[in-house]
Amino acid sequence: MRDSLSARASKMRRIVAKHEGEENVSKQILVDAVKKTGATSSAANEAVEAMVAAIGRELKKNQRFSLAGFGSFAVSRRSARMGRNPRTGEPIKIKASKGVRFKAGTKLRASL
Repeated sequence: MRDSLSARASKMRRIVAKHEGEENVSKQILVDAVKKTGATSSAANEAVEAMVAAIGRELKKNQRFSLAGFGSFAVSRRSARMGRNPRTGEPIKIKASKGVRFKAGTKLRASL
């Protein structure tokens, strides 16, 4: 079992390396990586979509999602504040909002 996981991880590293140097990293890179494990194109696409949806649900529910070795996503809140329209200089009110922050894990930082 461990050997097959290593082989899959090795395949995924080769796929990601193939796309290195590209300016925009896209969902298709992840789909290609999953396809190399033996999944069909549609199954790989569904797997990536399911992963993204699961992260979104977890952030909405618990405000945090961690993937060991990769990193963690957390919801950050920005309070309402006053700003300026850069064109006219007129003061405007900016609404409170939420965003997502990502903090890289130790393994990911070490690989950079």
